[in-house]
Amino acid sequence: MATSGDYTDLSNTPTIPDVSNFVERSELATVATTGSYNDLQNTPSIIADVKVNGSSVVDTNKVAQVSVPTQTSDLTNNSGFITNATDSLTNYTKTSDLATVATSGAYNDLSGKPSLATVATSGSYNDLLNKPASELYYCTYGTTTSAQITTALAAN
Repeated sequence: MATSGDYTDLSNTPTIPDVSNFVERSELATVATTGSYNDLQNTPSIIADVKVNGSSVVDTNKVAQVSVPTQTSDLTNNSGFITNATDSLTNYTKTSDLATVATSGAYNDLSGKPSLATVATSGSYNDLLNKPASELYYCTYGTTTSAQITTALAAN
């Protein structure tokens, strides 16, 4: 028997449970013990009025009865979609019937391309066929010297 009065000096003592993970009931919100929706705080507003296409649809059980179209025929054709298989497709062409260039847009896929002379793509005077025999025709005002003109005239 202990004479110190200290609990730890006692023998055959019960084990005291760890209560650090518990909370006192007085610290709980009411809903924690009742489970009632009415005891919740900051609840969202319940829809009182549902409108379908501008018309109120209210049921005493707060249930909206909404009809959702289940067939294409229930819809209004205000965008011109095809309504039956007999609609004419004469204004359409299958992509498989088109020339390759119609979908690629590539010049190399074009058939019947014109044959261009080399000068058409190079822009070089040296690629020109049937050039004038004299450089006289190639003189530029202000940049050709009189000696160049004399040489050109002598060559002709």
